[in-house]
Amino acid sequence: MLRILLILFLAYVLWKVLAPQVLPFLRRGPRQRSEILPDDDPYAVLGVPRSASLEEITRAFHDLAAKYHPDKVAHLGEDLQHLANERFLAIERAYSTIKRNHPQSGEQR
Repeated sequence: MLRILLILFLAYVLWKVLAPQVLPFLRRGPRQRSEILPDDDPYAVLGVPRSASLEEITRAFHDLAAKYHPDKVAHLGEDLQHLANERFLAIERAYSTIKRNHPQSGEQR
């Protein structure tokens, strides 16, 4: 009987300590943009090193765009569709940023 009371007491204490930190995370809707991708570095978004050629960058873009394209994830749940759409938009932004500023590209600004 004492063990059961001790276990219940510890569970209660843990609930009081952890619940305020855990519940807001569980109640929150779709993840924030910063949790999905590192938008700061377009090379990290595409998963290529900074020394990658424009051809390698384009190949990585096409692979990721095909994987996260909205038509490819239409059968998944709403939350996963939202995450995939955010990822797809970030991939497009990263590719256009790199392409615009890459030394091998003729579109430098």
